Amino acid sequence: MKIYQRNLRAMNSAIILTVVTKKDSRRIDQLLDQLTARIGEFERRFSRFLNNSELSNFNIRAGRRTTISKTFMEILTTAKSLSIQTNGLYNPLILPALQKAGYKGSWPNPGNEIKTLNFSDRAVLPATKIDIGRFWAQIPTNTAVDFGGLGKGYLLDNLADYLYSQDETSFWLSLGGDIICSGHDIYSLPWDIAVQGALNQGTNVASFSNNRGRKLAVATSGITKRNGIHNHKAWHHIIDPQSGEPAATGVLTVSVTADKAVIADVYAKCIVIGGEEIATTYKENRIIESFVVQAKGNSTKVKIIKG
Repeated sequence: MKIYQRNLRAMNSAIILTVVTKKDSRRIDQLLDQLTARIGEFERRFSRFLNNSELSNFNIRAGRRTTISKTFMEILTTAKSLSIQTNGLYNPLILPALQKAGYKGSWPNPGNEIKTLNFSDRAVLPATKIDIGRFWAQIPTNTAVDFGGLGKGYLLDNLADYLYSQDETSFWLSLGGDIICSGHDIYSLPWDIAVQGALNQGTNVASFSNNRGRKLAVATSGITKRNGIHNHKAWHHIIDPQSGEPAATGVLTVSVTADKAVIADVYAKCIVIGGEEIATTYKENRIIESFVVQAKGNSTKVKIIKG
């Protein structure tokens, strides 16, 4: 067995693609090229920061029935379904509130807005207001969609499915720290995924393992990154759909495991908004597999809750 790895940057994130296989380097280089191309295509089509992306064109046409691609339909259908399942804690129509809070431009320059893509004066409505037909979709006038809440998870699941279709079952893929893994590492051991400290990334506070080589997804969300000051007011990028404001939460970060990355991605954000208690409920209901919540303790310590 050999290990192959590619590091790149896309979607404003560090990306690591790792495959463990018996196949020759030429074949795996081609495979990594294909994974890289899929990531690039996803960003071009679904970034809210690009004028000509399918997502941006869809938002500009809010209020009108718009023809959409099969992939767009799959993502939007998944987003609407997960919004209903989470009782609205996750809402793909959150973009106006996110931009109003201060996150308008592509990170790390959130203030550098593209005026034609600034929808901060629009409203946040429930995802149930999204209409999806056979080849079309429509959102209400004066609303806008953001796929940032589940995009990386959806893409990770897609990449994993593609690797399986190519008979590759041992891999470790990271998109900005959200991870999906399967099989074993170069030493035939399960993959070990460390959870970094919320306030000290140089320390690890816990770890997850894909025991017996099963597929495992891990997503981390929190308020310690992607934050800033806008109009003299502090903000972070986890918006509470009920208030339309950055979530008032005691959770600093949460790491969630599930069998699908899109589930881990969405429910991690819901736990940040809903608080540490809701994480236990999600686990008891078998929506997620396990979690590590790092919450505000006293002035010098962080509480770590594992489940």
